[in-house]
Amino acid sequence: MSNTTTQPKPSILNDLFSSLRTLLLALLLLGLVLVATLVIGLGVALVGKIIAGVTGLSLFEASLLALGAAFGLGIVLAIAVRPSPTVVSESDWDEEEDDADEDLFDEDEFEEEEKMPVVGRNDPCPCGSGKKYKYCHGK
Repeated sequence: MSNTTTQPKPSILNDLFSSLRTLLLALLLLGLVLVATLVIGLGVALVGKIIAGVTGLSLFEASLLALGAAFGLGIVLAIAVRPSPTVVSESDWDEEEDDADEDLFDEDEFEEEEKMPVVGRNDPCPCGSGKKYKYCHGK
C-alpha cells in the first residue's frame, strides 16, 4: 500500500491570487478615475458658478467656458513642459571627430565618373558573345 496524499496544485492557487490581485488593482484604478472625475467636475462647476455670477451667463454656459479654459490651459502647459530639441553648435564639435569623418569620405573617388561605352543596337555586344547588342544585353 502506498501513502499518497493529494494536495491542491500550487499553480491553481497562484492563478487565483493573481486574478484577485488583478481585480483589486482594476477596482482601485476605477476608484481613482471616479474620484478624479468628481474633483474635476466639482472644480469646473465651482468656477462656472463664479463666472456665472460675474458675467450673467447661465451656469451651463459658464461651466462650458470654464471647461474650455481648463482644456486650453492643459494644452499650453503640455507644450511648455515638453523638452526642447537639443541644438548642437559648431563649437561643440571635436576636431578629432571631423578628422575621422574626412577619412571615411574620399572625394577623389567620386570625381572620376566611370564612362560606359556607347553601343548602338546593331553593334556587336561588348560582353564578347558575338551577338548583336539588341539580341544580347540590349533587351
